[in-house]
Amino acid sequence: MAKDLTVKDVLYALEYMRDALVRTPISDGRARWNMRLTGASVKESVANQVRASGSVSGIEDTGTQIIVWRVAA
Repeated sequence: MAKDLTVKDVLYALEYMRDALVRTPISDGRARWNMRLTGASVKESVANQVRASGSVSGIEDTGTQIIVWRVAA
């Protein structure tokens, strides 16, 4: 069983691997957070901490929110 991604894991992937954290709305009204390149699932609490870190920027596109490292935005 794979370990859950931490805030540090996600921030590292955003900064050094140029990955993105993607929020996709699903039918039951809850969002699903995933890493764009690997497809790894990210817990809501981790995604919220990443978004609050100040090092990232968010982009909205047709209901999907994409979080990237601020320099890449």
